Amino acid sequence: LNLALWCCFCLLSYVQYWRSFGLFNWKS
Repeated sequence: LNLALWCCFCLLSYVQYWRSFGLFNWKS
């Protein structure tokens, strides 16, 4: 798996994880 693609996937998952707690509502 492409490292860059993997990093993007991890970042997106991380953001979605915290957004699920409502800590990041800047993109609601």
